[in-house]
Amino acid sequence: MVSSSKRILFVVPRYHTNMVEWIYSLSSNNYFVEILSYTSSKIENYSNLTPKFLKPSLLTVICHFVINVITKMFRIRNYKIYNLKIFFFLLSPFQLIKFINKFKPDLIILREKTLTTFLVFVLNKLFFKKKIYLYTQSFLDVNNKKRFKDLLFPAIKISPIFKFPSFLKSKFFLPFIYRSPLTEIIMYFDYNYVFLIVAKFEIRKRLYEFIELFHESNLPSLIPSFCINVVGEVTTMEHKNQFKKISDYIKNNNISYIKLHVNVPNSEIINYYKSSNIFILSSYNEVASYSNIEAMANGLLTIVGDLNGTSCYIDHNYDGYIYKTNDLNSLISTIEFIISLPIEKFHEIRLNSFKKFQNLYNKKLFIDKITLLLEK
Repeated sequence: MVSSSKRILFVVPRYHTNMVEWIYSLSSNNYFVEILSYTSSKIENYSNLTPKFLKPSLLTVICHFVINVITKMFRIRNYKIYNLKIFFFLLSPFQLIKFINKFKPDLIILREKTLTTFLVFVLNKLFFKKKIYLYTQSFLDVNNKKRFKDLLFPAIKISPIFKFPSFLKSKFFLPFIYRSPLTEIIMYFDYNYVFLIVAKFEIRKRLYEFIELFHESNLPSLIPSFCINVVGEVTTMEHKNQFKKISDYIKNNNISYIKLHVNVPNSEIINYYKSSNIFILSSYNEVASYSNIEAMANGLLTIVGDLNGTSCYIDHNYDGYIYKTNDLNSLISTIEFIISLPIEKFHEIRLNSFKKFQNLYNKKLFIDKITLLLEK
């Protein structure tokens, strides 16, 4: 049995919401945890742990300057720029060595393939010799042959995504978990259906396209009593542009059933989950979203696209629904089907979702997987 006083270091682009429950689970089981983060976001949750931020190297400053110049010249505004900046984010080697030497981790988990993760991997090979894994949010084929890029990053990878139920037993599966504060879910509200969307106001989230398609469909007249709450982050220029576009559409079409809620603190978002019964994720290019995990754990009937990695947590027609990501009309059709369900079936699906995260994707499963990683 692994000692509960082990030390775990996460090196990540930012302290994402999907890590909060991991950190809580480790800390409450007497693991010592540190997070080295490159960047931060306005609505991050530091209730369990505040990440450490080291200064970027001179190379990073130069690369980011060049990227910013190119971005302005060609007026590029999308998430790919952020990903490019993250890839070229390199922490100072001397600061890294000093930090790792001081913390003395037993396990290092690296997030994403970046210059920093490559550097940590090399430093670990040369100096620290600790267990090290690359965390990825894509499905793993553990039988893949070793390739050249495995020499640059840890060959042993872990993931919260699975394609086949058998992968749940694998030591390489590190599940997303969530502790709902609810002991039971609320079945009835003032409205028959309270839809919830939690997403940044980004183009890839397709909020405008969904709202337009929903409003122009038969759904507003088919659903007897409903409202839609959109909870989102507005911090970047892209966010502001999308928010204005959506706000203008709602105003110009005199839509009263949609409410926009901006930059809600992470600690308050739970209030929206508690008071909703259907969750919608309309994104494309969604690698592995976490908001739908939060929704399922709080007993919302959850609808996600089939190309989203975390759609694997849904058993279609048992505890949620999966639509065709590349066809937003299939999302509209799915909503039409859901509102046609007998109310008993509707409540049953919500309860199945709630119980899944109470009984399966919980702290015990996560700690068991960490134990396997440390024992390997």
